[in-house]
Amino acid sequence: MEMIVGGKVVTFSQVGMHLDRFGNDQRCGWAAKIEAEAQKICGRREGVQFRCERGDLRIWLHEDAVKPVIRAIEEAEQEIPEDVRWFFQRISYLLAHGERYEILDLPGRKVG
Repeated sequence: MEMIVGGKVVTFSQVGMHLDRFGNDQRCGWAAKIEAEAQKICGRREGVQFRCERGDLRIWLHEDAVKPVIRAIEEAEQEIPEDVRWFFQRISYLLAHGERYEILDLPGRKVG
């Protein structure tokens, strides 16, 4: 997973895949829903991109999109399946706490 906010890396981690019983990674489906909701909250499509590529989720955000993404995750939190909810909670936490200038893995351990 890689997240870039305003051109700066927020986090990068090999967090593995979380496949449902049909072989789909649930994070990708929920990422698309969160992206759409955040774009709706922002009132624009540019600056909010969630892309699943070869089992990896890549997120690019404009600084102005941080709060709408956090809000979209919070609003969807109870609907997100428990086994992938932590993933989105961690994204929200990293964005909310301004950890935009360090490279971290998702458990919060500094890398390098």
